[in-house]
Amino acid sequence: MGYLRQNFWPLRTFTDLTDVNSQVRRWLEQVANQRRHRETGETPEARFQPETLRALPVIAPDYRDSAEALVHKDLRLSFDGNRYCVPPRYVGRHLTIKADASAVTIYDQYQEIASYARCWQRGQTFGAERFKKNCWPS
Repeated sequence: MGYLRQNFWPLRTFTDLTDVNSQVRRWLEQVANQRRHRETGETPEARFQPETLRALPVIAPDYRDSAEALVHKDLRLSFDGNRYCVPPRYVGRHLTIKADASAVTIYDQYQEIASYARCWQRGQTFGAERFKKNCWPS
């Protein structure tokens, strides 16, 4: 966009949208797509030929419910009416929770910390036994 703003727009006048489109097409064909790019050394016209382009990898969209939650001193965070335990090193931090119909998964940025089966009841606590022995003095 910066290239377009600095090199196409200045000192031009237009009568209507059709005129803008006509002028920008002409400018692309005669100027912008003919210049050599300083990093690639190629013209955009040569670089973006259909036979040289590759398809982007398919990335499945993440449709899970997503939320952030604070980890309390008792190693628990709340999500959807339930409490989920995580390792003690996360106390005081906000973590990301992603849930679908079958699982609740807790992340520290992109790293998975813990995953639990999804429970549709409320007031349940999960994982207390999983992390309790590692963090509380006997």
